[in-house]
Amino acid sequence: AGELGADYAEIDVQLSADGVPVVIHDDSLWRLAGEMTSVGDLTWAELQALTIRADTTRGLGQTASIPSLEEVIRAELDGESGMGLLIELKPAAGRGQALVEAVTELVERYGFGDRAMFMSLDYPCLTAIHEAHPDWWVGYCAYASAGDIDATIWQYDIDFLAVEENLVSNQLVTQARGVGPAGVRLDGIRYG
Repeated sequence: AGELGADYAEIDVQLSADGVPVVIHDDSLWRLAGEMTSVGDLTWAELQALTIRADTTRGLGQTASIPSLEEVIRAELDGESGMGLLIELKPAAGRGQALVEAVTELVERYGFGDRAMFMSLDYPCLTAIHEAHPDWWVGYCAYASAGDIDATIWQYDIDFLAVEENLVSNQLVTQARGVGPAGVRLDGIRYG
């Protein structure tokens, strides 16, 4: 993505059983690794031992391993693109605070805060990040599977909304324009 000139790449981060932030979308390892278990049930060493397969139905057949967030941050710091990361926190039940602490520690350690944005469906995760680092950008994910966006969304202490395209409407854009003096970012445009 950086080589193609992207400003940010969106990644999903979950915790391994032993507290390592790993970059993977699915909670279940069935689709990509053929394992009937969740990411959070395996240790970092166990996750590293898995082979992740690309979509073999399309003839790709490529394999890879699950990277840690630390590996991804280090790769970005070593690269020349200057690309940032939009980090979506996907906590397993009861592990939100642990995920926030692990991700925050890595971003602080590598001085990556100015190249990172954070989003989640889990608002308490966002609150914890925002309280620790008010200068870091945090955003709430709004997807159709999570339900409709109602007026309470504008009460959240967030910098942007990550909105699934089928939820964007004239009403949503009008509401976003009417939000407080600082406004809220929606699709890369600051309203308010």
